[in-house]
Amino acid sequence: MLQNVAKNQTELSDRQLLALPYLTASRTFTEAAENAGVSRETVRRWMNDPAFRQEYERQRDEAFALAAAEIKALMLKAAVVFAERLESDDPEERARASRDVMTYGAKIVDIKLKTSDAEENRKIADRLKRIMAEMDEEEEMRNHPPSRSPRTRRPPRIRRP
Repeated sequence: MLQNVAKNQTELSDRQLLALPYLTASRTFTEAAENAGVSRETVRRWMNDPAFRQEYERQRDEAFALAAAEIKALMLKAAVVFAERLESDDPEERARASRDVMTYGAKIVDIKLKTSDAEENRKIADRLKRIMAEMDEEEEMRNHPPSRSPRTRRPPRIRRP
């Protein structure tokens, strides 16, 4: 693979090599062209060059992999924060943290379901949804307890002599 990288980079001009980071970091080719100081037509022509296209895709994939690794590291930090919230002295904060963990957990399971047809994953997702519904009901009861109607008075008993 390193030989392909070196080969592709030697086939590219200095202008092309300087423009590649702008292309991988920009949302559109127009934006990339402006930032790189070339025309959009030049970028379009370069993208039709197989060597340039291959190097562009390699750099884009590499940038994506770096970003994904950074996000994974941040997810670990976020999990620690969730764990701390679950240990809070405030019962409402613990309940909110529990609900958040369950919500995100359900989303993760849902993503796994889309990539796998395992029956066990479906059962877990159903259980998570039931637990979350129960938690929502409990929170609703805490925040909005049912109003108590005043007791209806019984008519006085008539005692017969």
